[in-house]
Amino acid sequence: ILALAGFISGSVLEHFSFLLSSIVTLSFFIPILMNTSGSAGTQAATVVVRGLATGEIKLSDIWHVIKKEFLIGILMGVVAGVITALRAIILQGDVMLGFTVAIAMITAIIIATSLGGILPIIFKKLGVDPALMSGPLIATILDTTTLLIYFNVTMLLLWRLQYVLVERETD
Repeated sequence: ILALAGFISGSVLEHFSFLLSSIVTLSFFIPILMNTSGSAGTQAATVVVRGLATGEIKLSDIWHVIKKEFLIGILMGVVAGVITALRAIILQGDVMLGFTVAIAMITAIIIATSLGGILPIIFKKLGVDPALMSGPLIATILDTTTLLIYFNVTMLLLWRLQYVLVERETD
């Protein structure tokens, strides 16, 4: 399953390779985005799996868990997003790249913590061991999710802006 998920992440990279070849600096931020969101999601899943095992979290707590992990994701995302944006701005001298990376980081971490919180509960409801979501499986799911978020945010913010600027220069 993990190898298949790895192939899916590779397919996402391949699909968006035109972005990476046009804006090479995007590739500099892929590891930090994937590592940070993967760690955040894995941490959330581990806490929920532990809570389910000890009885601190019940299946009926799903909305409370989602709300809590969503709020944690916002806080973590903003902190990590600002730090990553500053790195992009200081080292690359590109404010728009910094903004793009920050938005992607914030979004990826919010989704990561939310999925990390909800997937173990869903697994438990389905009668599947929720501990399956506490390790490599959630991280692999989040790798693909993070790449999709990053490239789509880039398409919305950087790629379209670059396209508009190029069009204006040719007019």
